[in-house]
Amino acid sequence: MSGGHAEFAVANASAVIPIPDTLDFAPAAAFPLQRISAYQILRESARLQAGETVLVTAYVALPLE
Repeated sequence: MSGGHAEFAVANASAVIPIPDTLDFAPAAAFPLQRISAYQILRESARLQAGETVLVTAYVALPLE
């Protein structure tokens, strides 16, 4: 089986990040959602274009310890 329901996937090494020993699988699996959400807001909602800048006044991240 291939696609989103496969047990395994193939990816270039440059497209993946190893999970640190201090981070469980579930938070690590959710980590990309922050970047995807930010991208969607900036590109689709705010219609940010190349060359424009954004001031980020707050940032929340998962603790890596």
